[in-house]
Amino acid sequence: MTVEPNDADPGLPNEQLLPIYADHITICKPEKRTDDVYVHVRAFIKRGLPAGQAEGAALPVDEAILKQARKCLGLLTEIQAANARIIQRGQSGGAQWARMLKDTYNCVCQRCHQRRLGTEPPDAYLDVICAEPDIDIVCKNKWELGEALDDYRNLLSAALSNHRDLELLIRRSITQPDWSPEELQRVVRDAIVAAGHILA
Repeated sequence: MTVEPNDADPGLPNEQLLPIYADHITICKPEKRTDDVYVHVRAFIKRGLPAGQAEGAALPVDEAILKQARKCLGLLTEIQAANARIIQRGQSGGAQWARMLKDTYNCVCQRCHQRRLGTEPPDAYLDVICAEPDIDIVCKNKWELGEALDDYRNLLSAALSNHRDLELLIRRSITQPDWSPEELQRVVRDAIVAAGHILA
């Protein structure tokens, strides 16, 4: 499988893409230190080290990055709490809430937004679901989390790979997929644990 240049570009300033003949295994785990992948990644990392910084030493974390990571963690925590209440309603409430547990947030959030705009026809299910503040919290915070992650990504430097990994974990597990409430609760919990380890 070939990785297209646009898919391989992490969007780092002043960096050039180098075509490498490798599959997903060999690009992640070079066989020897003379392999192109190893040589270029090592050089990239060394360029990111401040002058006089010893290899392997912890780099200082920029306060703006930590602030943005904390913002993401706060949004995740709010999503988790609101989503837990939605799951509880679905397990003990009426038919609309039981249906919500089988629905996905991207669909629900879009339809609720269209209802607010007046472009969605009347619907008994949406009348109940869209009026619920917890649905609004999840929908708005998922959107805001996507924007916060964009800001977080822009703040990351090459030396802060653990923060970049956290940003990708949250983006790929929370904001991009279309989860049901129970699925979202699982991936939000995992992301909160990962964020806690990095921010500790």
